[in-house]
Amino acid sequence: MKIEIRKSKEGVESVIIEGYVNAVDRFSRPLADGVIGRFIEKILPNVFKKAIQRAKNIDVYLNHDESRKLASTSEGTATIVEDNVGLRATVEITDKEVIDSARAGKLRGWSFGFSDPEDDQSTNKDGLIERVIKALTLHEVSIIDDKALPAYIGTSIEARSINDVSVEIRAGSDTEIDTNDTSDSGKDNKQNPDTQEVTKDPDLKADTGEEIRKDELYREQKIRESGIN
Repeated sequence: MKIEIRKSKEGVESVIIEGYVNAVDRFSRPLADGVIGRFIEKILPNVFKKAIQRAKNIDVYLNHDESRKLASTSEGTATIVEDNVGLRATVEITDKEVIDSARAGKLRGWSFGFSDPEDDQSTNKDGLIERVIKALTLHEVSIIDDKALPAYIGTSIEARSINDVSVEIRAGSDTEIDTNDTSDSGKDNKQNPDTQEVTKDPDLKADTGEEIRKDELYREQKIRESGIN
C-alpha cells in the first residue's frame, strides 16, 4: 500500500492510496466458515476484470462501513482494475479522519466484499478443501485502519449482509505502507523541499513507477514462499 498526502494550492488536503487488494491465481492461507469448513482459496485470473466490467459502480469504504464511503469508481475518485498481478486500486480521499490516520501510520491495508461465487472444490492431500473461484460479484473495496484489527486483517474471512445478500469478506495481502507527505508540512525536508517521507519501517521505500511494481512483485513472491495470505 502506497500512501501520498497532498495539499492543493487552495490548501485542500487529500490522500492518494494505491496498492493490490488481492493477488490472483494463488492459494490463500487456510480459512474457515460454517458451510465449507476449513479450506484454502484462490481467485482465477480475469475474474475480477469481468466483475468490474459488470458493475456499474464500485464504492470504497472505511472498514466495510457503508456509512463511511470514501470514494467510488462512478465519481472518478477510485480506479479499480485487474492487472497481471491481481486486483489493484487507486483512490483519492479528502476525508479528514482518513488523512489523519494516513499521516499517523494507522492505515493497515485492504479488504474486499463479494458474493455469488462460482467455484470448483476438491480436497488436497492435506485434507483441506481447495476452492477455486471462477466468477464473483464484487460489491466494494475497503481501506482498513487500526480500529478494524484483528477482525479483518487478522482472520481474513468475515461475512455480512447487504440488502439481504450474503457477502463474504477477505482481507488483502498488501499491508505494507509507504507514505509520502507532499503537504506544506513536508517543506522542511532537506532532500526534497516539496516532499516529506514518513515510514514506520526503515526498510520501506517511497518509490514510483517501475520501482513500485518491482517491489510489489517481490513482496508477492515472498508471500507465496511463506504461504501467508
